Amino acid sequence: MKQTKRILGILLTLCLVFSLSVTVFASKFTDAHGNVIELDDTLEAYSSIKLSGGDDAARKRETNLGDLWTDALRWFAASGKINEYFEEDDITAGNTEIAVDADNIVVLWNGGNLRADIEIGKFGAAELANVLPYPNRVAVVYMTGAQLLEALEAAAQGLPYSEETASACASFMQVSGLKYTLDLGKAYDKGEAYGKHWFRANSVNRVAVTEVNGKAFDAEATYAVITSNANFNGMDSSYLLKEAAAENEKSTITTAVVRDVVWMYIEEELNNVVGDSYAASQGRIKTVFTDAHGNVIELDDTLEAYTSVKLLGGDDAARKGETNLGDLWTDALRWFAASGKINEYFEEDDITAGNTEIAVDADNIVVLWNGGNLRADIEIGKFGAAELANVLPYPNRVAVVYMTGAQLLEALEAAAQGLPYSEETASACASFMQVSGLKYTLDLGKAYDKGEAYGKHWFRANSVNRVAVTEVNGKAFDAEATYAVITSNANFNGMDSSYLLKEAAAENEKSTITTAVVRDVVWMYIRDELGGTIGSRYAAPEGSITLKADVPAEKSDTAQKQTDVPAEKPDAAQKQTDVHAEKPDAGQEQSGQTAVQSKEYIVQRGDCLWNLAAKFYGSGRMWSRIFEANPEIKDANFLYIGQKLVIPAP
Repeated sequence: MKQTKRILGILLTLCLVFSLSVTVFASKFTDAHGNVIELDDTLEAYSSIKLSGGDDAARKRETNLGDLWTDALRWFAASGKINEYFEEDDITAGNTEIAVDADNIVVLWNGGNLRADIEIGKFGAAELANVLPYPNRVAVVYMTGAQLLEALEAAAQGLPYSEETASACASFMQVSGLKYTLDLGKAYDKGEAYGKHWFRANSVNRVAVTEVNGKAFDAEATYAVITSNANFNGMDSSYLLKEAAAENEKSTITTAVVRDVVWMYIEEELNNVVGDSYAASQGRIKTVFTDAHGNVIELDDTLEAYTSVKLLGGDDAARKGETNLGDLWTDALRWFAASGKINEYFEEDDITAGNTEIAVDADNIVVLWNGGNLRADIEIGKFGAAELANVLPYPNRVAVVYMTGAQLLEALEAAAQGLPYSEETASACASFMQVSGLKYTLDLGKAYDKGEAYGKHWFRANSVNRVAVTEVNGKAFDAEATYAVITSNANFNGMDSSYLLKEAAAENEKSTITTAVVRDVVWMYIRDELGGTIGSRYAAPEGSITLKADVPAEKSDTAQKQTDVPAEKPDAAQKQTDVHAEKPDAGQEQSGQTAVQSKEYIVQRGDCLWNLAAKFYGSGRMWSRIFEANPEIKDANFLYIGQKLVIPAP
């Protein structure tokens, strides 16, 4: 009896151990569709580098996880291992292997199906399930090179990535066995709507395949595209994969589960260690930007920053007045020069001649940047190199021009000759200068004193009568002092109204064009000085430029932060009156005004001093009453949403 009890005890113990082992070595994972998947917890590998899939990384650019994932699928197909996983119907029909040479096997995997990072250290089946929370199976689609090209074009239609395009970017393809470029300087040629977020491609104009497995791409060749069953069936933008699969009966969905294939590759090919070969993305996908002059610029897609405010450059905003993007852009250039970082970018000839640093004190460094070279807004949220390329679609370099204060004053005068902005003067307003390191006023109540014609839209200045510089880096402006003006190579060479910059550059041999690319400098400032985040500092224009006007000003939507002060057409006498000095007469004060008590008002979108005066006093001409009651308003032309104003009683 005792012997029997002992045997039973041993058996119970063994059962307990066995049950515990099941608990320890097996787990279940419920995917995004509610499928319950049993995971093998005995699987264990090690990664010495972080594999990037989280935070929509694979929807934005090529990633090292995208490279690993697609390499696994190509290895599976090219090695012949896939042959074991053809369906019975395929085998019966004689479809027992890939029907093209290995050189024509490529992989397309949509970035939206890479959902998580794999961190440095040990990982297993659970981590793969986090990356791909679906039981996708491996599929083979036979298609021509032309179809493959269109499939890549359609897949990339959501880029450049933004919070608004994130869903459309789910179709962006990570690849193996091919290399391609994507030109973000061109717009996607939208055809018929396809699904919720996508459109068919009317043409292929952004994507070019540069090679397939080290050989030339052939639009007429047949390629075996390894992908998922979801793409086989036309998920996201994959209408071409679905159509090609229907055209070629050898196209098929295998029984192989994608996660199992990836693990097989890690185990058998990488010996359970993901190391230096995947330390960075391998350059299979290049994002470029073709600028307005046809220059092709390669973009660094790893760059990423965040702005909590909308930065205004679109809709000609920077041609009309000071903007927060203009402030950011010029601050970046001044920081670059004043910090001494510019010294690393002098040309070899300059260095040989001893011109190795800015030749004036930091107090005499200023920046002029023409508003016409700020072409787009940067929306709230994450942004990168593509957004900067949209703002400045030219490979401009940083230039230094030494000039006297008097020359600087005339340069500002000439630059502002197109204002006040209108559709007719828009081209001339391209030269209007955003600035850093100085403050100036522009009196739009006076006419520009036109001299000799300069270029298509501009005239030299006969005199300086509209512009006054009020300070330079917190000090008095000196017409006889020498200032280092940081600008672009285009202005250095006299673009737009910049005849003074060109002439001053010719007069001083230390004036030079550096090797530094402007967009790179702006990014350097955002990264190194702002810590990758643009915040309240640039919520509104800083007040470096004051527009004084007693003339009509075109109202614009320059974004939610600022509005021009509209004014009735003045008579000849009014044109000579400074806006700050205008006072309403007694008759105006007594007619049609709304009785109000002194109160606080929060600025709303579309507000300006003129319409606020009309609202509270019955006449827009009484705007100066509000202006004078709010000394924090530095420029009557600019209010920003959320600004608190005192509305005095009439």
